[in-house]
Amino acid sequence: MGNGTLSAIDVARLYPTPVFIYYADKQLPEWNQEAEKVLQLFPGESMEERLAQLISWVELDVGAYAGKMDSSILTKEIRLNQEMRFYEVITSPMYGGVGEFEGIMLVLRDVTALRAAEARRLEREKEETLAANLLSLLAPKNWIAPTRWQVFGRSIPARALGGDYYDIIPIQEEKKVILVVADVMGKGVQAALWMTMARQVIRQAAARYRDTGSTVEWIHQSLFRDLYHAGAFITMLFMVLDVESGRITYVNAGHHPALRIHGEQAEFLSGKGPALGMTEKPGYTVNFQAIQPGDTLLLYSDGILDSWQADGRGLGKEGLAKVVQQARLLKAREMLDGIFKAARAYPEGQQRWDDMTAVVVRRE
Repeated sequence: MGNGTLSAIDVARLYPTPVFIYYADKQLPEWNQEAEKVLQLFPGESMEERLAQLISWVELDVGAYAGKMDSSILTKEIRLNQEMRFYEVITSPMYGGVGEFEGIMLVLRDVTALRAAEARRLEREKEETLAANLLSLLAPKNWIAPTRWQVFGRSIPARALGGDYYDIIPIQEEKKVILVVADVMGKGVQAALWMTMARQVIRQAAARYRDTGSTVEWIHQSLFRDLYHAGAFITMLFMVLDVESGRITYVNAGHHPALRIHGEQAEFLSGKGPALGMTEKPGYTVNFQAIQPGDTLLLYSDGILDSWQADGRGLGKEGLAKVVQQARLLKAREMLDGIFKAARAYPEGQQRWDDMTAVVVRRE
């Protein structure tokens, strides 16, 4: 030790986990303080008996490691006070300065909490996948629009379950169609449950549709109490398109404004009120807009705007308008593909963190 070189047991004492040093030329091992606690788990009146139990538990054969260079890793279980605990056992051969086999270092790592967390994660993923499969059955079917109209929508959740929602609901013998894009606060199971509830209410509202203002008011009143007491909210853009006249009426409940492309001009439609669940009497304003032949209308969620680009910036409204303008001569489905391609142009290693939803309406 005079030359300043640390011995194997000196190194072991620096470990925060149990370490045993088994020497090829010694009968008994050495161990650090954490290993002392592990030995107390094994039955036996003497330390030798407990060490024998340890060797049997990890199925250790010191001599079998002579000549080997690689470590071995296995997971073993032991019952402690009626509780099952799991240890990762790492066994590494030790060699001297001239290459002679000196013994092994046995490191134990308690992975009980990690295994429990992994089990919970797998169970959660299983539940989310099952719920996502069920929700996919509720996804709207793209409407077979009348001549001169193209309407397509798409939603991609950031996780197995998302909080975005869109719908395309023909009404009044398909002379009109309700277009909805909504974004529930949060993500995961809770957001998906709110989304499912909102979908049910919106579908009920569509079945009793009279006019845009009263329909949105009914949706708000149906959801307000539950949302308010839960401290949750939903942003929603609710539009009704008259396919004969090209006129739309809409209410914006705290959502991003729709984008209209007319020729080479890009316009974000005005008019915005509070999100659903924010206030009991929101006083929503009904707005109007004409969709001319050749126009494109885009409804979208904030996941489209906030998606990070290769240059490290979000797509944003300006970037979105540019993408849609450049694709204005394409079919609606092709335009939708281009929008999602632009919104998913992440830098390498960047993960999508928000749901992305868009509905494209084109009048030929």
